[in-house]
Amino acid sequence: MDFGNISTNIIKKGLVFNMDAANRASYPKTGTIVTDTITSAHSGSFNNDVTFNSSPPNFEFGLDGVDDYIDYGPNICTSLGSNVTKLTTSIWFKTDATAANDGIFAMRPSATNTSLIGLSTNSNNIYIWCNGSNHYKYTSFTDTSNYNNATIVFVGGSSFDLYLNGVLQSLSVGGGSQQSAIDLSASNLYLGLYYNTSFTFDGNIGNFQIYNRALSAEEVLYNYNGLRGRFGV
Repeated sequence: MDFGNISTNIIKKGLVFNMDAANRASYPKTGTIVTDTITSAHSGSFNNDVTFNSSPPNFEFGLDGVDDYIDYGPNICTSLGSNVTKLTTSIWFKTDATAANDGIFAMRPSATNTSLIGLSTNSNNIYIWCNGSNHYKYTSFTDTSNYNNATIVFVGGSSFDLYLNGVLQSLSVGGGSQQSAIDLSASNLYLGLYYNTSFTFDGNIGNFQIYNRALSAEEVLYNYNGLRGRFGV
């Protein structure tokens, strides 16, 4: 696996997807294609009026909360397979509003189907979605002024862990029962979208990673500290 285009100080073991708005191998400051720096086969395309802020240090994509999102199609999810028992996702985001159903990212079969894995904000809550209506909820998210990092660690069969800015959070369990494994083989990856265009993200996204393993608490904190300066936190 080629890690030559990983320009940030993050853990590389198990890293299978890396989108970074500040990395010219990911986005060349122009156009509508955003590439995974691990493999160019995982390329995403802008839908509607996604914008790009090229002013350092952030480098970020802007989404309007109406119909903007980035569609990566099925390739990365297909490569993860049908029996996912361990997975880590990490995203840097700044939301402009928490009162709406803001979909930060999702892996799901189509743009109108329920997420197999997803992250959203709604009325000062952060929701981790798994296999439809099953979800975990963090109830104290009120920051609409700064960048935040949300890292989700799926350990399979028991729970998700949510780290917000490197710190493990207490979650309440929502409806349904969780699965011991998740079938992502027929899913697509969307950034800035959860369910459909009624659940799009109003804010900015700086980067997004997927690992094919469960990162430890120490590794999550290492990644957070490696990027926090760039996002002013």
